[in-house]
Amino acid sequence: MEKSLTLFELENNVDMAKDPAFLFFPGDWLGGTMTFSRAHKGAYMDLLMCQFNQGHMTLQDVEVVLGDGDFRLMWETKLRHKFIQDECGRYFNEKLEKEMIARKKFTDSRKSNLSGISHKDDHMGAHKITQVNPQMEDGDIDGDEVVLKDLNVPFETFWNLYDKKVGEKGKLTKKWEKLKNADREAIIKYIPLYKIAKPDKKYRLNPETFLNNKGWLNELIYDKPATNGSDKQSANGTGKSAGAYELLGQLEEDLRRRGTPNSGGEV
Repeated sequence: MEKSLTLFELENNVDMAKDPAFLFFPGDWLGGTMTFSRAHKGAYMDLLMCQFNQGHMTLQDVEVVLGDGDFRLMWETKLRHKFIQDECGRYFNEKLEKEMIARKKFTDSRKSNLSGISHKDDHMGAHKITQVNPQMEDGDIDGDEVVLKDLNVPFETFWNLYDKKVGEKGKLTKKWEKLKNADREAIIKYIPLYKIAKPDKKYRLNPETFLNNKGWLNELIYDKPATNGSDKQSANGTGKSAGAYELLGQLEEDLRRRGTPNSGGEV
């Protein structure tokens, strides 16, 4: 299967074969292939890898990759709708191609930064590119500009858990992304205890104040005394209530199951 660049690839100055990796989101892959059998998933992945290494595929290329039997059984019934045709009639997965182009622009800008020839605008562009969901499933492909940074805890987790949704969300998101991983983890562990100490959200700090003042380092003071008779309980002490331990345990278990988020992990 000899590769030739399409008009789309030429316009974007893309050599798809040079980059050995692309962003892959396991959760999105599972969602986009939920009705696929294991055989369908394997065949689909073979086609995506062919596109990744060789570029757009002719129908004959597809048949060679799948084999005669699987081509007859799977192509029209399951796999065909995952691909579109270019101006030459060759097949490709649009989301995979856009993700590969986005990654190439990012890596090229990083190389320029390292070589010292990039300008300020180029540098900023290196950190903000269109995120394209490469799950190869149906749906719109419109992307949102996001900072390409692996976060151990997404902002939405904090936003929903803190449960006092006031302030400019975009500004707060940037503050959250600038925090260290250890601080984000500490905040997520602190919030359930903070909510026990301040069950009425109107008495909690606004999210921006909480982040600016490192509110997660504050001592927690509970309205109801603990069983040991003390009115004050530190988040780091031994006087947590059973409810606080239960909330914290559930959250830590969720973090362990989730691990480092997949929505930016490379494979």
